[in-house]
Amino acid sequence: ARRQAGPGAAILRAQAAILADPGFSGRIAALIRREKLAAGAAIARTVAGHAAVLRRAPSAYLRERAADLQAVASLLAGKLYGSSRPALAVKGRGPFILAAAALTPAELLRLDRRRLRGLVLAGAGATSHLAILARSLAIPAVSLDPARLARLPAAGEAIVDGGRGLLVASPGPA
Repeated sequence: ARRQAGPGAAILRAQAAILADPGFSGRIAALIRREKLAAGAAIARTVAGHAAVLRRAPSAYLRERAADLQAVASLLAGKLYGSSRPALAVKGRGPFILAAAALTPAELLRLDRRRLRGLVLAGAGATSHLAILARSLAIPAVSLDPARLARLPAAGEAIVDGGRGLLVASPGPA
């Protein structure tokens, strides 16, 4: 089999490495075997514990890996129980900017990138896998505080400048 290249493939390999990590998979197996937890509960507890450690790390890069664990948990839950999150539905047929409190790299890859003009995300750092993937696909992305994201209008025009980290909601005429 030929090895895929590019950031998308690298992110998928990183997610596979998480799953292959004996500390991660071993903890899930132990919770199922010893504590008789359901697989989903064992995954959730394992991810929560590992993510809490990463969120306390002094390095922003390491703190952003907590989102990778959440993405892996979402994929596992989807395989075990069917998709735990509804598919992203984008209304209309024209170009759009997606504002999302949570988005995984796999979900980004499923979006219609011919129409996607930008991303507005909650708390995604510059070294998050989602941000790396967006940059590699030339999709401008900005990260906002979750409270500010919640205050954005549900529809309307916006300008996303990923290079400057700038969002102009309802810009009006030029």
